[in-house]
Amino acid sequence: ANGEKLLPPPKGPRAAQRHYLTHEGVGTGTVYERERAAATMRLERGMESSFRYRLPEEAKKAREAARRSRARMREHDIVESRIEEAIAAGAFDRLPGAGKPLKDENNVWEQISGEAMAHRILKNAGCAPPWVEQGKAIRLGRQAARAALASAVAELVVSRACRGPSDGDGGGSGEPRA
Repeated sequence: ANGEKLLPPPKGPRAAQRHYLTHEGVGTGTVYERERAAATMRLERGMESSFRYRLPEEAKKAREAARRSRARMREHDIVESRIEEAIAAGAFDRLPGAGKPLKDENNVWEQISGEAMAHRILKNAGCAPPWVEQGKAIRLGRQAARAALASAVAELVVSRACRGPSDGDGGGSGEPRA
């Protein structure tokens, strides 16, 4: 372009052999060894494809399904296989609560409000949500008030019983004493 001459691509036997230098799967060796290995690989691929061509349709479909199932073997399948191995080895045999039904701790209202995770964290920490703590305080206050009222009523009953009928209401006649 800028006065530089572009050289023509190389010709001859060396250029023809270049594709064997980087041919995938051929390996190492002399040029002739790599050429022979590449020819062997081409022959094996040809035999495999002619074998597949001659297979019945059912066998082709079965091979394709097997190939797809192998292709689907991803991380989740690996995890599943490890869980199955652990089950076979008995890793889950002596877990606490084995053989008992799981507690259903899902509260629909918590999930709707989006606070299920926060409540689970509080529960695991031994705490309760603020509205639960307020409810406890209210119940305890109500119990204390009922106990105080029952005590006051008992004292009133006892004090009236101790005064007797003549001290209290005038003997039941309804008229004031002078």
